Amino acid sequence: MKDKKPLEEKLKPLHREVRYLAQCLTRVLIEQEGRKFLDLVESIRHAAKELRSRYQPALEEKLIKKIQTLNLETLTKVIRAFTIYFQLVNLAEEKHRVRRKRAYETDNIPQPGSVEHILRKLREDGVSFGKFEKICAELSIELVLTAHPTEAQRRSVLEKIFVIDRLLFEKEFHVLTPRELTEIERRIEEQITLLWQTDELRRRRQTVLDEVDNGLFYFEEVLFDILPQTLLRFFHLAEKNYGKKVEFSPFLRFGSWIGGDRDGNPFVTHEITLEAMRRQKDLILRKYIKSMDRLLEDFSQSDHLVEVSSKLLRANEEDAKRLPLFSESMKEKSLHEPYRKKISFIRRKLVNTLRLNGLEAERQTAPDKTIEAHYAGTEEFRADLGMLQESLARGKGDYLLPRLEFALAAADLFGFHFAKLDIRDNSNALSQAAGEIIQKAGLSKENFCGLSEEKRAELLTDLICGAPRRQIETLVVSEATAEILATFRVINEIHEKFGRRALDRYVLSMTRGRADVLTVLWLAKECRVQAIMVVPLFETIEDLRHCGRIMSGLYEDPFYRKYLEHFHGEQEIMLGYSDSNKDGGFLTSNWCLYLAQKELTETAKRYGIKQTLFHGRGGTIGRGGGPTNQAIMAQPEGTISGRLKITEQGEVISSKYANPVIAERNLELVISAVIAATLIVDEPSPKRNRWEALMEELSKTAYESYERFVDKTQAFMDYYNQSTPIDEISRLNIG
Repeated sequence: MKDKKPLEEKLKPLHREVRYLAQCLTRVLIEQEGRKFLDLVESIRHAAKELRSRYQPALEEKLIKKIQTLNLETLTKVIRAFTIYFQLVNLAEEKHRVRRKRAYETDNIPQPGSVEHILRKLREDGVSFGKFEKICAELSIELVLTAHPTEAQRRSVLEKIFVIDRLLFEKEFHVLTPRELTEIERRIEEQITLLWQTDELRRRRQTVLDEVDNGLFYFEEVLFDILPQTLLRFFHLAEKNYGKKVEFSPFLRFGSWIGGDRDGNPFVTHEITLEAMRRQKDLILRKYIKSMDRLLEDFSQSDHLVEVSSKLLRANEEDAKRLPLFSESMKEKSLHEPYRKKISFIRRKLVNTLRLNGLEAERQTAPDKTIEAHYAGTEEFRADLGMLQESLARGKGDYLLPRLEFALAAADLFGFHFAKLDIRDNSNALSQAAGEIIQKAGLSKENFCGLSEEKRAELLTDLICGAPRRQIETLVVSEATAEILATFRVINEIHEKFGRRALDRYVLSMTRGRADVLTVLWLAKECRVQAIMVVPLFETIEDLRHCGRIMSGLYEDPFYRKYLEHFHGEQEIMLGYSDSNKDGGFLTSNWCLYLAQKELTETAKRYGIKQTLFHGRGGTIGRGGGPTNQAIMAQPEGTISGRLKITEQGEVISSKYANPVIAERNLELVISAVIAATLIVDEPSPKRNRWEALMEELSKTAYESYERFVDKTQAFMDYYNQSTPIDEISRLNIG
């Protein structure tokens, strides 16, 4: 079934909402700046609109002269008026996407790319339940948020836009009385007025912790609720589709580079990484506490009226002993409400865990003795929730199970760290640090960095496997080397305080050989770091062409094979879209990425390695951006196999995850694309070989042309500096 409404009919609500928001902004500008200012803005808008529909040199010249006559204060206000207008138009467009999604659901038509659509497609294609169940158990998708150092907008502005978005949703989709509608419209204009009166630009340069807080905004406001709901809905629909229950698996998770990506950013230090992780834990604990508050309202069952498991009753007695002060304070409450009592104990332990996390921020190593029982890790928290679930199932409480399903899913997805943090650093920095340590510790008479790739790999293998750990803490080393060693020690601290799942990947930029990977492993060993996977990042054209050979060398290394056993034979490999594009141009970059994926996948299969490709996509088309689901479906056959990791660049995060409905849509598109790419495989085209030969020829020609223009044209840098605002950008208050 398809939605057969004509496009013009579908777009009417969008046009209506754009007009409404423009009218709201018009009233605000008149109230704040006067009719004369509004007339100025409108004259510029009408002239620009006319030029767009029909170019007229005289009109363009007149418009430019008019703008040039404006003083700086007035010009700034004009720019701000158009900025807010386009922010409101963007909101209307996002709202229209919500409207279209709801229309599909209302008409009971599976929207293309939705989980309903892919599940129906699987059934139509004859994918058996057994095959589907097996894939669900093996699925692994991770979306990694990166920092947005070029984000000039303040969180204050983002929050106001967020409020307007929610009010627009309520205005259209809630049944309102005339008085309620008037109030919502008043609040919308109030928020637009506040936008006008709020300085949208920072008066200081953005810090890394500002970036951390900006990223956490989306986790707090949207993803904490939407991710568990989306996955639970997927499994419920799968059960409905196949008529059999599919075990829940938290196969889609979020990661983050914000506070961990130190490649080229000296402001990301080991202290920043630790603080970023602490802030993430602080926020997720607060979200869990709020979840318990909601459960406390619902779980009022009396043990006089429902059956309660003996295990839950014993657990309440044990909690009372471990929380004596709290237990005494609530002695007269919930006397015959064991569920409410257990949830109260869970909440208290979460609060205590939160207090301890705050003490860590103050660097107090000894726990405060006034703090009673708390959670050492997510497993204990999950066990308490599971106990409630088991008792409910036995006591005719099925109607409340969905509330606990959400809490359990959230615990599985977010743990006590919210988003898994990756460390990223450059291979050159690591090699320099290793060379300095080796020289000062007297581990080699030769200059480590001057050795060939093979010689460095041999030396590192001997150091890792043959010799006991050195006391490198006593060495006097450079500031850069000391920071790298401190970062490894912080990884250990994070494992201890937040769990190993919180940080278990070390992304190595500019990986050019086996020795680069072994360098990280040796430094990790010297700093007592265990179970950290090195993720080689191939990003230049040359490295993409040789990545298969590099990985073969690692897979054949007996030490490295044993190391991979820590990760159940899994290997993550990252591919860089932005840097490969800068290095070789758009066409050659994409072609080399395509070939690299095929070669890496064939290499992994040959050595029995379970591979995950990590796609470092940017926000723009030139940096690998574009619709995520289409990009997934376009990957070479067999390179996904249910395992995928992708960066969600900072510049596109707000467009994907600021609105809950659009966030859900984006997650569904990713899930459906990965499943389709894994289970629905088209027959290879008979023209594939000819196509690949043609692409190779085109890539060679494009690369030669790009190299000639960028590297061998003397005037290129003059052209670049004159045609881009790079000088102005360098002076903005951005990261």
